[in-house]
Amino acid sequence: RAMGLRDEALQNMDAQLEFKDADAIPDTSVGYVYVITQLKYMNGSKNEFQPNKPITRAEMAVILDRVEDGSETPNNNSS
Repeated sequence: RAMGLRDEALQNMDAQLEFKDADAIPDTSVGYVYVITQLKYMNGSKNEFQPNKPITRAEMAVILDRVEDGSETPNNNSS
């Protein structure tokens, strides 16, 4: 939601996630997990998303770096 991708996530709430533990992902989060993995901001580990595992500082730093690298600055083309 913070990245402005809520509409895209809501459109993908019925997506089939390929993780072995996809059934542990709440139904209301499936679209968000779909979007964040399609954008490659999060990958999971050993074909598991591990939705109930606490995130480490190092993992969060990697995610923030990926988001920063993949984000566009609004009005980037204006002079």
